Amino acid sequence: MSNDSMSATSDFDELFKVNSVEYIKRSDDKSDSEIENIFKRLAELDNNNVKKDGCKYLIKILENILLDPSNLKTRRIRISNDVFTKYISNNGVLLKLFVSFGFVVVKEFYVLQVVEFHKLVNAYKQLIFMLDESFGLKHRSMESHFFDPFKSYKHNANVYANSESFELVSKDLTKIGIDEVYKDISERQDIASTLDDWNPSIKQELSPVRPSKIAADSNDSFSPSTASLIKMYNIGKNENFESKSKKELETLKTKSEHAKRCPVVELKIRLPKSTTLLIHVPVKSPVRTVRSNIQKILLDDVSLEDWHLVEFPIRRRINDDRTLLEEGIMFKSVLHFTFKEVQRNNYQVVKSEFLEKYKPRD
Repeated sequence: MSNDSMSATSDFDELFKVNSVEYIKRSDDKSDSEIENIFKRLAELDNNNVKKDGCKYLIKILENILLDPSNLKTRRIRISNDVFTKYISNNGVLLKLFVSFGFVVVKEFYVLQVVEFHKLVNAYKQLIFMLDESFGLKHRSMESHFFDPFKSYKHNANVYANSESFELVSKDLTKIGIDEVYKDISERQDIASTLDDWNPSIKQELSPVRPSKIAADSNDSFSPSTASLIKMYNIGKNENFESKSKKELETLKTKSEHAKRCPVVELKIRLPKSTTLLIHVPVKSPVRTVRSNIQKILLDDVSLEDWHLVEFPIRRRINDDRTLLEEGIMFKSVLHFTFKEVQRNNYQVVKSEFLEKYKPRD
């Protein structure tokens, strides 16, 4: 580790001897009334550039913190900072409002050692409202991107590429990548096809074998490893979260690669009466096309609206309006024919002529 990085770490340790992020409002918290009084005083000031620019600067500070509360760099401001002095320090009301967020003086810095999340969000909303009410300025709220402790991701996009103009000028490159890959995997292979084109076979099991219950092992005891405990601890501290959009992009890329490597999926459809239909379908085929072709071999009193395909054990209904690839049905997959309302699992739904026609030939 370099001397500079060691020095930076030492500085943070000194500035953040107290370091916590509180997402739940405490019942004994009385600081909100203080902020409300300061906002009233701010509203009474003349609507000049000092007030306008000060509000915009405070909004920027709050956004940086709320997007990633665990980032200590956004929670300290040097008292002698020229921009801070120009927009905040030179105005007593704006400085009081800034301090009311929880900033304290440590050495030559203003430091936010305790982040009271709900308080900062409320102040953020009021500042946006004040810009609109006093100056007619519509500020695009970033609240939907604020860190959510109940979701396992944090916002990673560089939303302040041009911080001096207070405008969002950068692009979320991950989103662009997602759109490009999704366009590729959502291409449909919806050419005219019949069940015969998919090399079908139907197998009936006369006496299905049901798995026996596994008795619990009295000697089996779960003890979490040190690594898993550390992971749970870090999640509790809201650190090391994965980006949701990056994870989605990786998933889509994997699907796209699978489609190129294996364009046909071996699909087993579990039908009632211990019957299994085996077909080989292009992975980009719409689910509705698959169901429509299966429907042609079913009894006349079973309509397409009576049933759907379900993935077990998670009981996920497969969406007719998407392709097999979009639904993650790749390689070798098993889906279950399931009646929507009336359960007729002991009722043979396949016409006898097709049971014979598609019977496996030894």
